[in-house]
Amino acid sequence: MANTNDKTQKILELLKYHNSADLRNVQTKFTKTANSIKRDAVQSRLSALYTGQELEILTQAASILINTKNKIEHAKEVKAREEKRLEQLEKEYKRKEEEIIEKYINFEGMTHMETFLMYCCLNHFIGSYKFRADEIENLFKYPDRFPGQVNDWRREIRSELMRKFPWRVEPDEKIITDFLRSYKLKYRKEVSDRFKASLDLLNTFIAVQNGENVEILKK
Repeated sequence: MANTNDKTQKILELLKYHNSADLRNVQTKFTKTANSIKRDAVQSRLSALYTGQELEILTQAASILINTKNKIEHAKEVKAREEKRLEQLEKEYKRKEEEIIEKYINFEGMTHMETFLMYCCLNHFIGSYKFRADEIENLFKYPDRFPGQVNDWRREIRSELMRKFPWRVEPDEKIITDFLRSYKLKYRKEVSDRFKASLDLLNTFIAVQNGENVEILKK
């Protein structure tokens, strides 16, 4: 069946940007077209309109479509198996990525200030999001939201770190250790300088929450 495998590979190459569901739709179209030729032309009353040669051509056309449909069906099955394999691989890689992040970053042990610093670094400094100063200012208005805000920062840190791992590549701890080294040696200081006003405000908020006697300056 080497020939069949060759044809299957050719179909997969021709439709390489299609998933198994797309191939199933193509397969269905071939089936409907072949059935329509047989039902509405060859086997209907209208068959009297065709010569014997024309009916033979139509019959052959329907047969070719069915044969092609069968080849597409086999290619669809191959594609579905590969998609399932990759899905399992991605889940396994994601699990490993999460384990690596948790291995090197103790989120529960990080201070709120350190969490905010790393969040700013990943999301607003070397990331693609625009910092909103009111994220800190609003804490004074809604202090009960602070635990949820910290969890949001942690979630964003994890999310940004996960994006650093290449897609469908065995996770490498070096990606996280390199980031942490750069963060400690370079980015942390730069982030602290750039977001000093917000960090001071957060520090004041935390002090207030801890019951310290802090004078809050208002503009």
